[in-house]
Amino acid sequence: MRWVEGRGEALPFEDRAFDTVVLTYAFCSVDDTERTAREIARVIADGGQLVFAEHGLALDAGSRRVQRWLDPSWQRLAGGCRLDRDVVGALVATDRFQLDWVHVREDWPRWMSTIRSGRMVATS
Repeated sequence: MRWVEGRGEALPFEDRAFDTVVLTYAFCSVDDTERTAREIARVIADGGQLVFAEHGLALDAGSRRVQRWLDPSWQRLAGGCRLDRDVVGALVATDRFQLDWVHVREDWPRWMSTIRSGRMVATS
């Protein structure tokens, strides 16, 4: 195994380099979610899988309003972490992934975030 540093918006890997990409509690802190999602899509081989566990945008409108209100302060306190990211939506919007399954965990304060874990498959 080798350690490679980079940014989500510009992954230092060849196209279709990986059969599996694991994304865990990182998407909240990238600067550009759309670009990061496109980069993840770029480095996964056709038929490869994206396995994820991320927190983000709440399911209900009231909690989303609270998230958006808290987000500027939260970012300063939590090292750039954002409460209101739509992780699954950003990845699906690349038109590269088919959602295989997703589990939504809501057993903690909804205003804080909704945790989603799941698996997507890269299409060609």
